[in-house]
Parts: sequence; structure tokens; C-alpha cells
Amino acid sequence: MTLLALALAPGLMLLLYIYLQDKYEREPLKAVLKAFGMGAGAAIVLIFIYILFGVGGSGTAKVMGFARAFTLAFWHAGVPEETIKFLPFLLFIYKNKEFNEWFDGIVYASAISLGFATVENIMYVVQDGFSTGIVRAFLAVPAHFIMGITQGFFFSLAKFGNKKLLNISLALVAAVLVHAFYDSFIFTGKSIYLTIFVFYFIGIIILAKRMIKAHLEKSQFKE
Repeated sequence: MTLLALALAPGLMLLLYIYLQDKYEREPLKAVLKAFGMGAGAAIVLIFIYILFGVGGSGTAKVMGFARAFTLAFWHAGVPEETIKFLPFLLFIYKNKEFNEWFDGIVYASAISLGFATVENIMYVVQDGFSTGIVRAFLAVPAHFIMGITQGFFFSLAKFGNKKLLNISLALVAAVLVHAFYDSFIFTGKSIYLTIFVFYFIGIIILAKRMIKAHLEKSQFKE
């Protein structure tokens, strides 16, 4: 039970955080939890796809060059994981009546991403134990949260701004690139890239906070 609680806590805490940030026209809790469930379902689907096609996922313990690490991270983690999180938003949320202001894209995309991250987290923590749960609580789950913020930021630009097709494409591409760079610095197994990773992680946290602030300030319900 302790491991399960450890696996669930980071995703649920970040979900509560982003839900409370939506201070001008808060989304129905039921809708946000439904999005979280979509993300969880997407993770389960991807796990079955990996099993069906004999794909080992994105994990690696080998030391390698950055180019090889990026290629592995891009195709084995970034593309499949961000695509399977992107599709529920595009198919079920983009035209939903509840998606009616700028910040909503971030709320719903974050919820999907955190649902995905929580299922993934349960799998890793139950398998690898307490120490893995602690590390993932501060790195992997927040990283998925940031990728969700990135997708939601561009989905809102597509719906309420200009260049719809471009911004929908960027919702996927930008999240894939954020994910690929995140994993690739770790995959190298080299100290210099792990040092760069620390600065990269701080950088994407700052960027995510700016994306949150930017869309909150555009809310038509602000006044």
C-alpha cells in the first residue's frame, strides 16, 4: 500500500495544483478527472502495444553518444507517448464545450498527461521499489506534467488564436521534442550530459510556469 500511495501521490498532487491554478473559470472536476482517466487509459493501451510488438519501451542502461540517445528517446519514448496523449485531447476535448478559454487547454492536457504518468509510475514503482518512487516523484512525473502543459498551450493557441493547423501540429511536435531531450540527456549515461540535464530540467520548469501565466492572463473571465 505504501508503494501504491507513493506512485499515486505525485500525479494527483500536480493535478490538484493545476486545477487550483484555474482561478477565473474553473473547469468541472468531473471533466478534469475524465481527462485524467483518458490519460491513464492511453498508458494502458500503449503498454499493450509495446507487449504486442515486443518493444522494450524507452529504458536503457548503456552508455552511448548523444545522437544515438536522442534517436532512441525520440522514437521509443517521445513519439509514441506524446502521440497517445495528444489523440484523446484532439478527439474528445478540442471541440468540447467545456474547452472555452485559454487556460483550459493547459488544464485538460495536463490532466491527460498526469493520468498517463500515474499509470507509468505505478508500473515502475511497484517493480523497482521505494527509491525509484522518490526519484520519479521529483523528475519523471513533473516532466510529464510539463509535456502536458506544452501540449495544452499550443492547443489553446490553435482554438483561440490563429494558424490552427500549425498550432495543433506544434502541440504534438513541441511535446515530443521536450520529451526526447529530457530522456536523451539521461540515456547517454555520461556525467557531462547529466549536468546539462539539470539545467535543462530547470529551464523547462521555468518555461512551463511562463506558459501557465501567459494563458491565465488571456482569460476572458479575468475581470
